Amino acid sequence: MFENRLSNRQKLVLKAIIEEYVSSGEPVGSKVLTEKPYLDFSSATLRNDMAYLEEIGLLEKTHTSSGRVPSELGYRYYVEHLVTRDYDVVNQFPLIDKIFNDQSLNKGEMIKKAIDLLSSLTNYMTVASENRFDNTRIAKLDLVQINEYEALLLIVTNQTKVETKQIRIPQMGFKEFKKVIDAFDKALKNSLVREVKYILKSEGVNEIISQYIDYQEEILTTFEKAFNEFNQTNTYRSGIDTIFEIPEFRDVDRIRDIMQAVNDQKINSILTAPTTGLSVRIGQENTIRTMTNCTVISVPYQIGDEDAGTIAVIGPTRMEYRRVIPLLEYIANNMSKLFK
Repeated sequence: MFENRLSNRQKLVLKAIIEEYVSSGEPVGSKVLTEKPYLDFSSATLRNDMAYLEEIGLLEKTHTSSGRVPSELGYRYYVEHLVTRDYDVVNQFPLIDKIFNDQSLNKGEMIKKAIDLLSSLTNYMTVASENRFDNTRIAKLDLVQINEYEALLLIVTNQTKVETKQIRIPQMGFKEFKKVIDAFDKALKNSLVREVKYILKSEGVNEIISQYIDYQEEILTTFEKAFNEFNQTNTYRSGIDTIFEIPEFRDVDRIRDIMQAVNDQKINSILTAPTTGLSVRIGQENTIRTMTNCTVISVPYQIGDEDAGTIAVIGPTRMEYRRVIPLLEYIANNMSKLFK
């Protein structure tokens, strides 16, 4: 949008202002910029550039200072065109490697330790999801009776894994319910596990259970519950207390709103939003109302052909993008070690 409207000098000025503001939290004036060795220009020239960047919406002027601060549009331009990785963070990579090379930890423990470390290194809140069945398909369904009231639903996947879910037999009795399971076995064969909840609402499934009209709701509820548990996503959180240390979040109402989003698990929608690589959502770009003063940087990860998830860092729009991005990418890339 602004790529052809900014000179190289103006890009340097914008980059310098954003990185200085991220570091200090104070509005940036021309005097600070003249101290940058790569901005060897007069104060008047820099002030003119700052005025132009404000005019086109990339900077904002505060009421309490003559300096400027980045707008959300300015942060967006910075992330897309100007940000460079802070490769000093490579000194932290051995700490990450140590976690993923620890053979005494299971997968869940590794993910938890990794986001704990990420939160510690960035001083921001981190969250991660672990979805074990993202690309898993159903190979076979079967039902084994335990007693008059309970049965085991066997779910065999194309990965030759067998999951069992203990379920309550509907009032129709085991024999009739087994017929429904056999019909579902044919209808769901080779379907993705994560798509089952949508298939259960399809016309084809309605035809299967239409003859059991008195038990339709009970059948669907039983089946939906079994697959919701089967496809459940584990969520990990770390660094929630860091919110209280961030100046932008010291307002009581803002802290309350963010904590409410965490407690209500609305924040999990950050981890389920479809992404195909690094995603940076700044301010109003976030769909959660209480996150409109935040930046959320997330990246999906893949473990083998089956397991997948997302890792995200949540902080103020005045985030250390140069530091967070390479750390987040490195952890996501190293998730593949869990498969091995």
